[in-house]
Amino acid sequence: MDIKNMGFEELLEGAAKAEENSREVYDHLANRSNNFVVSDRFKFLADEEQKHEDFIRQLYKKITKGEELKTDEETPLPIPFIKYDDDSDESEIIEQAMGAEIAARDFYKHMATKAKEEGRDDEVVETMKYLAGMEENHYAILESELQRIMDFEQFDDYFPGMHIGP
Repeated sequence: MDIKNMGFEELLEGAAKAEENSREVYDHLANRSNNFVVSDRFKFLADEEQKHEDFIRQLYKKITKGEELKTDEETPLPIPFIKYDDDSDESEIIEQAMGAEIAARDFYKHMATKAKEEGRDDEVVETMKYLAGMEENHYAILESELQRIMDFEQFDDYFPGMHIGP
């Protein structure tokens, strides 16, 4: 579906679902990591996504005069959902998440434009721009985590016995 033909409320529904998916992914990554620093970083991202989802739900309720936002399992939005299971490589999940964060950034920029075109108040427009910036920040965090993984794998190639123990 072409998002240009969707109403702002429909876009909010899809945005809430995308934030929910991202939160679930970051919770999964936080719970599977044995490194407390890495785990805390993913918990931070999960908390951020929850805040975004909560804000979107509140905004929807305000715009629709009290109606609760309901999300379906599927959304027609062209935001990539992250697919993973317990056997997925951490780097593979992070790469997918990076793509999702960039898509979310672009989506929120579109929503800011749509809000302005529909005559929404400046607070809504600026908040959509702010969310776009936050998604870009999430991308940078994920990029640094991916680099950490790559560096660690290279280190392991050069010193294969490093983690064997005494």
